[in-house]
Amino acid sequence: MGLQAMLNALSAQRKIHEELGGKYFFCSPSGCQVDLSNFQKMWMEVLKQAGVRYRSARQTRHTFATLPISRGENLMWIARVMDHKNTLMLHQHYLRFIENASGTLNGSKLDDLLEVPGKDG
Repeated sequence: MGLQAMLNALSAQRKIHEELGGKYFFCSPSGCQVDLSNFQKMWMEVLKQAGVRYRSARQTRHTFATLPISRGENLMWIARVMDHKNTLMLHQHYLRFIENASGTLNGSKLDDLLEVPGKDG
């Protein structure tokens, strides 16, 4: 599947969930549903401590999408992890933020593939 850090985090959360026997997978320390107003306060404090300007927690999803795209990961794999039916959402919303999404800014990879005459020889 890939992204060992993601799998490790989910495994740790699963352990917490099983120990608490809570109804919710992502839960409060007591196993209850997360209080969103409290989450917002905690989120802002974590960002402040990390020295990161404010971003909504929803933007973590966008960050996740752009990081593997920029590293050249398979778009279908990214779409599946994000629970999209296909790669259309990635193309519509994320690829425009990546200047060099597994390519170049000048098309030189295509030149190399097609061995354009006059290029180095």
